[in-house]
Amino acid sequence: MDNIQSGLQTIQGSLSTLGDHVSQLEQRVSSNEDNLTDLQKQVKSLVNENSYLRDKIEDAENRSRAYNLRFLHVPEKSEGQDILGFMRKLIHLLLGEQNFTTPPVIERAHRSPTTLQSNEPNAGPRPILVKLLSLQDKQRILRLSRQKRELKYEDKRVHIFPDYSAGILFKRRQFDGIKKKLREMKMEYFLLYPATLKIIAAGKAVMFKIYNKPSVITLSETWLNNNISDEEIKLDGYVLYRADRGSRGGGVATYVSSKLFSEIIIPKEIPVHFECLFVKIIFHENKRLIIGNIYNPPSAPAETTDCILSTINSLDCTSEKIILGDFNSNWLDRSSQKDRNLFNSINLTQLITEPTRVCPSSSSLLD
Repeated sequence: MDNIQSGLQTIQGSLSTLGDHVSQLEQRVSSNEDNLTDLQKQVKSLVNENSYLRDKIEDAENRSRAYNLRFLHVPEKSEGQDILGFMRKLIHLLLGEQNFTTPPVIERAHRSPTTLQSNEPNAGPRPILVKLLSLQDKQRILRLSRQKRELKYEDKRVHIFPDYSAGILFKRRQFDGIKKKLREMKMEYFLLYPATLKIIAAGKAVMFKIYNKPSVITLSETWLNNNISDEEIKLDGYVLYRADRGSRGGGVATYVSSKLFSEIIIPKEIPVHFECLFVKIIFHENKRLIIGNIYNPPSAPAETTDCILSTINSLDCTSEKIILGDFNSNWLDRSSQKDRNLFNSINLTQLITEPTRVCPSSSSLLD
């Protein structure tokens, strides 16, 4: 009996010790979670600060280039030993001496790069960078070059452009395809600094900012399966979430910027007759946003809309929600009034009001 009692006391002591260890581990886990949250906030803050500083550096670089012009396709060695004198004469020759009451004052001029690369014999002439003393002279030269359209020196076509940083040039070049289309359509446009396209349509000016990389991309009806790995469809800078149908067709996938903290969430209501994927994004100050990606196949029964709403309703009610996807219900048709009313009943508003699919004889809003 004494042995049993001694054994029980030993077990109780061990349990007490284990309990203390578990409490310590729980405290450490809680502390680590708090530290992780703080680190995530610090990383996000550093990313934002880095982005801000990069923008400031780029702005400072472009301000230092404000008086510069870049002359392209001027034949190599045509400047001889006096590039300043050559550029003064070239500007008059290309644009007309009569257009300048006083010759433009050039502070500096040089080829870029300054040395000719012997290992690139077919690279073409290096650009000539010119820094003018007067901003008015720079603007006058650009205006005259646009008016004359075609500038030639020794039967070679010469182009004159502002001198922008590599970052600004990259952004402006993204409009090249659109500008080509606008020229074919004979539409008037301007490319404003730093990268804003101004189009004159029906007598009105319409402004378009440069494309920004999206934070979230959702795809519906992906047709993915187990034979297609994440590696094959990954996008640099994004975290991939996917929900394959498991059979032919269907499926949804969501890409979230790796700069954001995101996690997949499982709804309490199991989806029936449709595919869905819900990702929670956590921002500063614990603000949460749920991105829902839904594909409702055309073969789904009419009551599927109720199932979709129940699934959405089963999610965290404290988070804002954005629901995207293909619902295969034409919201432009009167027959979808019931669906619209159901979505409105849970405070979801359709933001897209224009057709998302246009055919020669019909148009519909399915997405």
